[in-house]
Amino acid sequence: GDRGIEGKARAAGLAREWKKPYLGVCLGMQVAIIQFARDILGLADATSEEFDKAGLSKNHVIEYMPEIAKDTMGANMRLGARWVEFSKPEASLGAGLYGGAARIMERHRHRYEF
Repeated sequence: GDRGIEGKARAAGLAREWKKPYLGVCLGMQVAIIQFARDILGLADATSEEFDKAGLSKNHVIEYMPEIAKDTMGANMRLGARWVEFSKPEASLGAGLYGGAARIMERHRHRYEF
C-alpha cells in the first residue's frame, strides 16, 4: 500500500547518506529506488506506478510487470523465472554481477519491477 511511503523513502535515504546498512526487501527496495531516483538522479517526481493512482508522475521508477493484471489483487503475482535484459551491459553494475551478460534468467515473485 501507499501508507507512509514518503517516510519510508526518507529512512532509506538517511541510511544511504549516513552509510548505514539497509536491507531493502520488497517494499524496502522499492522506496530505496524511489529515493535514489529523486535525490541522486534528480527526478523529483519519481515514484511507483502503484502509488501514483492519479497518474501525476512522469517518472515511474517502479512499474507493474507487463503480464500482471492491475485490477486483480488475488492470485496474480508473477512466479518463476523470466528474462531480464541489460540495455548497456558494458556500463551496468547489475550486468557486471552476472559476468557482463546482456541477458539473464532471473526468478521473480512480485507484481512490480524497476
